[in-house]
Amino acid sequence: MKKFANIVARKVVKELEQKQKEWDESFIKSQQDLFASDNTADIRFLSEEEFIELKIKDLENKLNKAIEEEDYELAAEIKKEISKLNKNNE
Repeated sequence: MKKFANIVARKVVKELEQKQKEWDESFIKSQQDLFASDNTADIRFLSEEEFIELKIKDLENKLNKAIEEEDYELAAEIKKEISKLNKNNE
């Protein structure tokens, strides 16, 4: 029985590896097609200030959600993080 289980396990692993290889190839092709078809993309890096502002907005959304869910401990932690970011951004 153990020998049979090992044979089945090896076959399953081999099939999974093959399927993963197919998925990887498909993903790579889709990414190549995406970049080949969209050569008008404008890539710009955020300044540190812009990044901090986005982070604060995200945290404020999380803060509001925590308050709505009455998770005041989490809300307090988020508020501290927002305050810290605001101080660093001044």
